[in-house]
Amino acid sequence: MNNVNVMEIENFISSIGKDSLQDKKHKAITGHSGLEDGKPRFVSAVEYREGKVTLNTGPPPFTGGWGTSPDLIQYCLYGLAVRNAQQFSASGRSAWMI
Repeated sequence: MNNVNVMEIENFISSIGKDSLQDKKHKAITGHSGLEDGKPRFVSAVEYREGKVTLNTGPPPFTGGWGTSPDLIQYCLYGLAVRNAQQFSASGRSAWMI
């Protein structure tokens, strides 16, 4: 339904009922700083259940960056938009433009 794995949600809710410690999810980010001109300022390999993706970030040009990667504000806004889109989908609403 709406690109939501309902069975996974139901399994998670059921597991919490059996063991409340199952509701704790641990997330971590590790990476390295880049100091080379024209390269991202921070690079991180973010792992998730089905794989991993490399994320790069750097400051925007007006603060001394090179504009070669999304900046921190863009990642924050992306996270907010994704959170809202997921909530709408999980609640059964049709897709909305965010």
